Amino acid sequence: MRRVMSQEEGSALIVVMAVTGILSLLVTVSFAVARDSLAVADEEQNVHAALAAAEAGLDDYLFRLNNRDEYWQYTSANPPAAPDENRAFTQFVTIAGGDTDTNLVEGIGMYTYDVDNDELESTGVLRVRVTGCAPGPCGDPDSGPSDAQTWRTIQAEVTQESFLDYLYFTNYETLAPLAYVSYSSNTSMREQLIQWATNNCARRRWQRERPTTGRPDDTRYGCTEIYWGGQDVVNGPFHTNDRFRLNGNATWEGTASNSDPRTPAYDTTNGARPNFNGGSLRYREPLEMPPTNTVIKVEADHLTNASAEGCLFTGPTEIRMNANGTLTVESPYTKDSGPGCGTWTNGVDPAQTSPIPDNGVIFVQEIPTSTSNPNYSATCFAGNGNGLGYPRSNDVPTLPYNCRAGDAFVEGTLDGRLTIASANNIIITWHIDYEDEADDMLGLVAQDFVQVYHPVNSSGTNLNALPNHNATFTNARIDAAILSVTNSFFVQSWGRGNALGELSVNGAIAQVYRGPVGSGSGYSVSTGYNKDYNYDNRLSFTNPPHFIDPIAASWRVSRFAEELNG
Repeated sequence: MRRVMSQEEGSALIVVMAVTGILSLLVTVSFAVARDSLAVADEEQNVHAALAAAEAGLDDYLFRLNNRDEYWQYTSANPPAAPDENRAFTQFVTIAGGDTDTNLVEGIGMYTYDVDNDELESTGVLRVRVTGCAPGPCGDPDSGPSDAQTWRTIQAEVTQESFLDYLYFTNYETLAPLAYVSYSSNTSMREQLIQWATNNCARRRWQRERPTTGRPDDTRYGCTEIYWGGQDVVNGPFHTNDRFRLNGNATWEGTASNSDPRTPAYDTTNGARPNFNGGSLRYREPLEMPPTNTVIKVEADHLTNASAEGCLFTGPTEIRMNANGTLTVESPYTKDSGPGCGTWTNGVDPAQTSPIPDNGVIFVQEIPTSTSNPNYSATCFAGNGNGLGYPRSNDVPTLPYNCRAGDAFVEGTLDGRLTIASANNIIITWHIDYEDEADDMLGLVAQDFVQVYHPVNSSGTNLNALPNHNATFTNARIDAAILSVTNSFFVQSWGRGNALGELSVNGAIAQVYRGPVGSGSGYSVSTGYNKDYNYDNRLSFTNPPHFIDPIAASWRVSRFAEELNG
């Protein structure tokens, strides 16, 4: 008997069929989503693998760079030969160390890199571009990735460890031996004091022994220690190879380190305590100063280096920087300074104005002793001897000028990038600042002292007889990276005259010995300046032209960024 389907049963069948269709659709969608998810997961995995390969390539380059002194010279156009034979400059290699055999690199990430060293000598920066590829094998770096591969590229700026990594760097936390002239007006006694200090104080405090001869007034060391006072604030990274002392609650706003292996690595008086706001004081291996700055002279001395593009001046030289990108130079003993550096026919020409030299380097040398040298002079000018009108202080603590010395007297507003180096001292005679704080950069590199000009009379009173400025040099501003290769940065006659306000250094200070800039109690200054030192953060990744580095300085990444591949 034929059964007729009821209305309710028909409705149920429709529902069942609809549900079945929906479930089938969900299954299909689920499979599609799963398939796409797997593809996305594979792609994401390749992205991470390619980026990891690029980072491994950068690590590989740094390792090689730090193990071979000449490795900076290699590029894709000039790859290294045996025994290195590093193929990463021209093709993809595996993370494991250079294999390119297809059977060995299947599915493994690979990298290739190139180096731009064009600006190394002028800025101290190597630019490294590293591309990672995953999965391998990867083809020609110039052809781009295949559909199944992902590339990621990183760009890094690599620089050597530098004195300019720190706002304030010293090798010894004691007075420079040559500055011991302040202890006596007797020439013979001063020479003995200098020799004694050279023999006993040019070493780290924890390495000194009680002297058996010399000044008996200090039974522990006999050396003149310079303290950090309560008014002192270091607004940037700090390092000393020595052990420092406090007589006030000095403050370090940036990272602070020294090379004393003991704990605590500092000494205090009067219950003083340091404020390490940038983190606890940490240990760091010493940075060693090179013996001379003659590597900079090479860039300026056209008489011995035909490719030199800098300016070479002779004897005491005044350099005034102008906000329009020029330099006004007075150099009475100079006769031949190089192309584009002024015409000096008889050694007594007036001041001359010229552009900043092409390579940004000026070197002030001593008057040569060889009669065949074009810049030779037999005698000095009469009067004060240096031919520039800067008075010699009548006070003992100011080191006298020498008419044959390569002393540079510097001031003004800089528009450009410039390094001024001297065979002897650099004397800062007035404010130094930048026309554009974002672009301009100055290096001051003295073989001996970098001094802030501060003459006083025999009574210890400030003098106003500054050439070009009939005023006392108060609240001094100095925008520069300062380096004293064998001595220190200090203020002339720091313990005489009235207080001069703040000494604002915006850049960096590196020196062998601590240089005093004033005197007073732990919390106030009665003569000289209070310190206001601030770090120029640009110095962490670039230097003034042809600035010098520590001995055996290591290379490290100063800037790092990913370049997104299309």
